[in-house]
Order: sequence, then C-alpha cells, then structure tokens
Amino acid sequence: GDERLLIATSIAGRTHAELERVIGFFVNTLVLSVDVSGEPSFAELLARVRDTTLRAYDDQDLPYDLVVSELRGSRLPATHPVVQVLLNHQTLPAAEMALDGLEIRPIDLGRPRFVKFDLNINVTDKESGLTLAVEYNTAVFSEEWTQTFMNQWRSLLEQAALDPTSPITHYSLGGELAASASEQVS
Repeated sequence: GDERLLIATSIAGRTHAELERVIGFFVNTLVLSVDVSGEPSFAELLARVRDTTLRAYDDQDLPYDLVVSELRGSRLPATHPVVQVLLNHQTLPAAEMALDGLEIRPIDLGRPRFVKFDLNINVTDKESGLTLAVEYNTAVFSEEWTQTFMNQWRSLLEQAALDPTSPITHYSLGGELAASASEQVS
C-alpha cells in the first residue's frame, strides 16, 4: 500500500575524468525513492525510475555511509536503517583486460558470508545475455521464499514485456509470496 518504493543501487563513483584510468574500487550506493502512486503503467513506472535515477546521480558523491549515519534515528536493530533491497546492474566487458607483464584472470570468491542488505539482486549483462543472482539474509528470508520471489519477479517482467501499457496493478504475482513473506519476517 505504500506510494514510494525505496531501493538501493550501486554506482561506479568515477565522476571526475582524472579517475577514469585509475585502478581501484570507487563504488558508492545510491538510494532511489520511486513514486508508484496512481496506478502507473509499467512504461510510466520505468520513466519514473529513470527520472529518479538521473536525479540521484547528482548526489552520488555523498557517501552512503554518511547518509546512514545521519538518518540513524530510532529503528529496529535487525533492520537496515534506510533500505533493505539492493538492485545492482553491471555490464561485463567483452574482452579480458591486459596489462604488460601481468596475467589477469577472474577469481571465484564463492558465496558471500554476509550481505549488506536483506536482499541483493545482481543483474549482469554479458554477451550471452542477462544473468541474475540473488543473495539474501538467511535470518530474514528462506531459500524457498527467495526462489518464489524470483519466480514471481520473472513472471511480472514477462507480463510487463508483453503489455507495458497496462497499469502495474493489473499484473499478477499470485498469493504465494505474500503469505510466505509474512511467515518469514517477524
């Protein structure tokens, strides 16, 4: 019933031209507050998300941890203070990186031992297509709930692709998720 959806996303953090060729990790987290009021169509919702994202880019130099620190106020100890879901989209380069005299290859770090948010959804754009991975807080969600959520999200996206002009309230998620979620979160 909320009219705003809060979701976190990662941004490269390379806003200055002099940082483009520097090796290092400059990622910051942006919180997007998306207006979902008024029964927008999926296409309208995407336009709202785009506008919200572009406005958030203006504040990308503000460190996320500083935002969290400033908003710390009263909250439940087991709940992240600002946002619980991170949606991350990355495009992997087609070619491997090469540096003179160095062999560079990816290393599989395995599954993370902890996640920063209750639900991390990672979309990776490769030459072979999009892949999706989800990481979740096992104190909040079960594997079964997460699988149900991902199946319903896929169904929602399939419906939206077939008819992006329908109001988002016309798409069906089914009843499984709502019942399962209320059992998982206490």
